[in-house]
Amino acid sequence: MQPPTSPGRQAWTPSGSASPHAAINCARLVALPDGGRILAGGYSDGSLRLWDPDRRRVLGRIETGHGAGVDCLATALTHEGVPVAVTGGGWGSTARAWDLTGLTPVDDLLAGSSDWLVVLDAATLPDGTVAVLAHDRETALGVWDLAGHSLVVRLDTAMPSPPETAALLTPAGGGLTVATGHNDERVRLWDVGTGEQVGEFATAPGEEVYAVFAPASDGRTVAAAGRGGVVRTWDTRTRIASDVSRVPGHLTVLAGDPRHLVCARAGDPVVLTRTEG
Repeated sequence: MQPPTSPGRQAWTPSGSASPHAAINCARLVALPDGGRILAGGYSDGSLRLWDPDRRRVLGRIETGHGAGVDCLATALTHEGVPVAVTGGGWGSTARAWDLTGLTPVDDLLAGSSDWLVVLDAATLPDGTVAVLAHDRETALGVWDLAGHSLVVRLDTAMPSPPETAALLTPAGGGLTVATGHNDERVRLWDVGTGEQVGEFATAPGEEVYAVFAPASDGRTVAAAGRGGVVRTWDTRTRIASDVSRVPGHLTVLAGDPRHLVCARAGDPVVLTRTEG
């Protein structure tokens, strides 16, 4: 079935994204040093499937070994410019890191100290550190250093409800902010240095936050998608919503960047919607 389209957008169903025996659980876009993109999708059969969204072609497939499927995924660039993905198979599954160009494992993330890591997001900090945002066995949010295999900071701040989703914001001038999405229709901002809440945004009424992501590299833009398909972006400094849109066909938004929205619908393959102009 072809996805619906709307003026100014193109819908694309990546080859190999549909499977009668596996469903997509998560997706991420990673920007490459040459301006290209890699779209990574985590599936219930434990596979990590990769595409080039600009040339619309398959890049490969990684069998992660997550027996319960890949249900959490984060992507980032290393200091050397290598795109990596960190995958998790849910509670009780060790998080694993992968080189997306060589389709090879990088290492088990903190395998010796945590086998209960739910990956939420990853980002490259100004000093080159690849930071991974995840829940640990105590369900506290933590920021981990991928290369150093160490916990950088734990966010023990009491939250009104466990975050459904979260994203790292990394301003070029330094500092680190975590944006969390909740089932009370709110997106909250947390200062990693102090652990204090520094902002809060309301989504559309009835729109439980399904996905939070940073669509730009400026470290100040946060986007949220509700389960009904509404996508809204905010400038974290002005606290003003700069864009409100609805994904065609009420598809669920899994990830996004300034050029793409990655969506899925129960029983349907991944759909990539590209904003033109």
